[in-house]
Amino acid sequence: MRRSSPLTINITEIDDLNLELNMWGDGVPRVVQFIKNKIPSFKRSYNPDTKTWTLSGRGIQTFIGDLRCEFPDAEVAYQPTFGETKKPTPPPPQEMSEAEAKRKWFAKWKLEWEQDLTRRRSGLGIEAHFSQLYLKPDAPAFIVKAVYRTLAPTVHPDLAKDDGSRMTLINASYDQLKTHFKQKGSPL
Repeated sequence: MRRSSPLTINITEIDDLNLELNMWGDGVPRVVQFIKNKIPSFKRSYNPDTKTWTLSGRGIQTFIGDLRCEFPDAEVAYQPTFGETKKPTPPPPQEMSEAEAKRKWFAKWKLEWEQDLTRRRSGLGIEAHFSQLYLKPDAPAFIVKAVYRTLAPTVHPDLAKDDGSRMTLINASYDQLKTHFKQKGSPL
């Protein structure tokens, strides 16, 4: 009489989109059929030398849950080897009032805007601010002001078909140049 061995499925995470499955015991053909039904052929491959299945693509994590539901008696060993630890699932979002949502959104936007402005200002030397206005670094204050007043209407988001990013850069450069000229003693 043949002795039955329990179905064991060993799942190893290769990276965040790829899994490797080793199976042994009774019921392997049913698991193989389940894999073939659940995972499209272009997202799965079988290596006969190592007798392993490699599954790839998004939705692989849900496949593990489906596998456990379909074969509740099977011993499913899941080993996340990609990264140090598996990230815990985030808690479900809590309901918040519209005013609180607006406050959070504005605080996030303000922080990103300040970080972006700081990054742009720290990354640009005074020469770069002159070049934003298409000027040489030795241009006098009255030329900077005249070029800004000529250039601003051409890149203004209301007049030009633009998202306003160019106008933001020009305004930031003009503000920096105003500070620069004020420090030199010849304000704009």
